[in-house]
Amino acid sequence: MSVSDISNRWLNRVFKSIAILLVTFAVLISAMRLLLPYAHHYRVDLQNYINESYQTDIEIGSLTMGWHKSGPILIAEQVKLIDTSSMKATLGQLNLNVDFWASLRLQKLVTSDLTLDDAYVFADIDKFLADSSSAMVSDQSQLVDRIADLFLSQLNRFSIANSHITLRENGANKEFILGQLNWLNTGSRHQGSGDVIFEGVTTDKLKLLVDLTGNEFSDLVGDIYLSANNWDITPWIDRTLVVEHKNTESNINFNAWGKVVAGHVRQVQLELGDSEIKWLTNDQPQTFKLNGGDIVMTKLAAGEFSLQSSPLNISVNEQSWELLEVDSYINFGSNLAMYISQLDLAGLAKVAPLFMAD
Repeated sequence: MSVSDISNRWLNRVFKSIAILLVTFAVLISAMRLLLPYAHHYRVDLQNYINESYQTDIEIGSLTMGWHKSGPILIAEQVKLIDTSSMKATLGQLNLNVDFWASLRLQKLVTSDLTLDDAYVFADIDKFLADSSSAMVSDQSQLVDRIADLFLSQLNRFSIANSHITLRENGANKEFILGQLNWLNTGSRHQGSGDVIFEGVTTDKLKLLVDLTGNEFSDLVGDIYLSANNWDITPWIDRTLVVEHKNTESNINFNAWGKVVAGHVRQVQLELGDSEIKWLTNDQPQTFKLNGGDIVMTKLAAGEFSLQSSPLNISVNEQSWELLEVDSYINFGSNLAMYISQLDLAGLAKVAPLFMAD
C-alpha cells in the first residue's frame, strides 16, 4: 500500500470524525433550543441550586430562556433577594448568559455575563440600628455577605441598570438611581464604573469609579472615586435647613477619593470646586459661596474621626471672609475638639437664618 493511500485513508477518517463531531454539536444545540420554551419548568430547580450553592434565600418569580451568541440566556423576573423588616432587595429582571461550550467542557454551569435590570433596594437605617444587637440583624448581615461574595468571586462581570435605592432615616426617604453600573472581576481585583442619578433631579449625577482588591467583602482594600457637577444638595439636607425647600438652591462641585480598608471606608478626601447655596431671608436673596479647597476626613476608631481642611475661601453676599482653616477631632456621643483659624461673626450671622429660625 502506497503512502498516498495511507494518507487518504487517515484523512478520510479525520474528516468523518470532524463531521460526526459537528453533527453531534448541531444536535446538542438543536436539543438545547428545543428545550428553551420549557425553561419555566426548571424555575424551582434553579432557585434551589442557587440557594444551596451560595447559602442564600432567593425566590424567582418566573423563568424563561433564549439563545444569544455562544449559548443560552436565562431570564429570571421578579427575583427576591432579601426580605426582612429593615431591608428589602428585589430584581425586576435578571439576564444570565451561559457559556455553553465551557459548561459542557467543565460539566458545570459557567456564566459569561450577568445583567441586573430594575433592581430595588430599601434599607430602614433606624430600624436596622435599633435591632443591631439582635440575632436577626446578624442573619441579615450574613445574607448580605453571601450575596456580596456571589458578586465578588462567583461572577466574572455584571452590569446593573435602571435600579433604585431608598434609604429611610428619621422617617424620611432619600432616593437615588443607578443609571448604569458596569462591574468586572479579574481574580481578586474588582473594578466598577457608573452613574448615580438622584431621584427627581435628572441633571444631578455622580460619576463613580471603584478599584478594589480582595477575595471577601471584609478583606477589600482599594479606592472609590466620586465626581459631582452642579449638584443640588438641598433636597438631601432639607431636615437641617429651616428655610423652605422652594426658597433654597445649591450648586455643588467636587471630586472625592475614598480609601477602603477591610471593607470599610477609612478616609475621604474632598477636592472642592466652586460651590454655592442660595436662599431667601425676609424675601431678600442671600448667597454663600465656597471657592475651592480641600477637606480630609479620617476614621480613627469606631465612632472617632478627625477632620482637617486647607485654607477655605468663603464669601457671603459677595463679601469675602478671611481664609478659614479647620482641624478637629470628633467622637460621636462623647466629645468634640475643634480648632478654627478665625471666624467672621458678621458673615456667620448672615448664614445663621439658613439653619436657625430664631
